[in-house]
Amino acid sequence: MSAPPQPAPSAEEALALAARAGIHRLAVPTPFLVGRVNCYLIEDEPLTLVDTGPNSGIALDQLETALREHGRAIEDLELIVITHQHMDHLGLLEAADLGRQPGDLRDVDRPPAARALAQRGERRGFQGCLSSPG
Repeated sequence: MSAPPQPAPSAEEALALAARAGIHRLAVPTPFLVGRVNCYLIEDEPLTLVDTGPNSGIALDQLETALREHGRAIEDLELIVITHQHMDHLGLLEAADLGRQPGDLRDVDRPPAARALAQRGERRGFQGCLSSPG
């Protein structure tokens, strides 16, 4: 006879389990009615960020703060994964000016992407990219 199935963990318990596994939710504010967007830092090889948040100074500040709370910085990121092409999920990719053309979804080296994102004054010109370890 098998034991009855365990109830699913609450949202708070699930986030705690994920955090113990190195997956951290980073809530980034948006100017949209949807409210915040959840980005995720995955502390593994490669160090991964899932979604970036919208292209705004407030979102960039919050993303940097959230990364810092986990001992990380944008420069540390080795892979950025975008779940879908909505402005609230990929907007901060526009913060990196790598000379890409609109709609160009090519892999780029991490160091230029990370440096460009870290340059707080450069918040325009990058139209979308999936970056991978260099």
